[in-house]
Amino acid sequence: MLKTCLRPLGILATVFSLVACQGDNRLDLASLNVANVNKFNASSRGYVVTEHNNLLAVPELFRDFQRLSSALTEQHWLKNTQFIEQANNLKVLFQTSELPEAQIFIDAIDEAISQYSSNIAKANALANKKQQEIDLDSKAYQSKINSLEHTLSLLKTPEQEYETVLDKLSTAITKESRHFAKLKHDFQSSFRELDSDDHPMAYDIRFSYVQQPRAMCGRFDEMRELITTINEGCAYVNREELLDEIPVAYHPHAEELIDYYAPLLWLSMTKLSGFFDTNYNTQFFPNNLRQLHTSNTIALKEKRILMKSNTLEMLKDYEHRLAQLKSERSQNIPYPFVDDHFAIDINSDAFIDYFEQYSKQHHYSLYQPTQRFKQLITDQAVIKPFTSAYATKIIRNYPAALTFRVSGRGYYNIPSREKAIGVIFDFTHSDQHMILCNRNHQGLPVIVTKSTPALNHVEGVSLADELDKRLQAYILS
Repeated sequence: MLKTCLRPLGILATVFSLVACQGDNRLDLASLNVANVNKFNASSRGYVVTEHNNLLAVPELFRDFQRLSSALTEQHWLKNTQFIEQANNLKVLFQTSELPEAQIFIDAIDEAISQYSSNIAKANALANKKQQEIDLDSKAYQSKINSLEHTLSLLKTPEQEYETVLDKLSTAITKESRHFAKLKHDFQSSFRELDSDDHPMAYDIRFSYVQQPRAMCGRFDEMRELITTINEGCAYVNREELLDEIPVAYHPHAEELIDYYAPLLWLSMTKLSGFFDTNYNTQFFPNNLRQLHTSNTIALKEKRILMKSNTLEMLKDYEHRLAQLKSERSQNIPYPFVDDHFAIDINSDAFIDYFEQYSKQHHYSLYQPTQRFKQLITDQAVIKPFTSAYATKIIRNYPAALTFRVSGRGYYNIPSREKAIGVIFDFTHSDQHMILCNRNHQGLPVIVTKSTPALNHVEGVSLADELDKRLQAYILS
């Protein structure tokens, strides 16, 4: 720019040219009463405001602070089913600030998580104890209710519906039986091809099962290995037993056969007949095809017996008896914190009241988990060091492409002028800043004076302090 401005007009002309070309825009420092010109140094800066970048806007991080803080502190900890998740998310937010001033809040969140874990353990222990009492009281009622509901189902279901279901189940059983038999035959045939000795009984694939969440499955159940592709519970296959019958050289191929056929055989078997654990005399997957066929066959026989009586009168009688029994159960088990199935809801208002009363009577050491965090987040004196440090960080990290310097005489150039909807001036040598708005895109003035429209000149408050105040106000709101 200097090269284009300098002309052979003599020393005086050159000086005037240098002054005029310092920038395309100028602040009228005298008009604006911006301290002494000599004190207005080159460290003064300007910041371009665009649709997507605004130095004085509350950052999204602080919106998340406020949202999660409110979620944690404005409801009872026992009613908040997402307490741990929200607390951890809030902790991560403070950690991402990378400011030492955030540590006091992080410590308070850790304290809240620890106290919550202690409290919820006591709440669950009480709920489990009370649930056992309720289950004991309702057990006698439930068996009678189940019997009445079963009979009512028989009375209301047409005989033809049972016959249709049984026909479909018979077809499905035949189809699945053939499928299972073919899988087993193909597996044993493929395995037999790998063995030089013929041991037909040695290729019998066997399973075991542990009913627990998939994430808790161990790799082995005694001598059997986990089938990793089965997602429901923990299914195991006798892998090592099968491999022992095969020469080591063929083990890789044998492993592939087991990996392929074991899940298919397990799924087909459990669909057809479920799985019976002979060690514990326990039937798993009771809704298998054969069991469904058996239960529907029994239901059809019971239906035909009932049809010999006056079913309409019987239906009315059983419905009346069922309603009466349920009403009696509700009166004799008057707990407001159970659901329709008499299971305790520890997040309900009724259980919260019960738990707090019980805690006082039994002198539980029970504390509000968020008490300290709430005290900190609502104390301006505590918040200020954090917001002040964060305000400084925001100014320091504002995009360089939207930042410019202002010369000692007030000259400056605006980068990305076409995107600018405003400009903020930071007079770092004094406690004041200016905000020049161009929201209507009518163009930014070349010379800024105190009478320039849409100019907000804030004296006595630095830019960092202004941003700090806005951050504080947002958190405290």
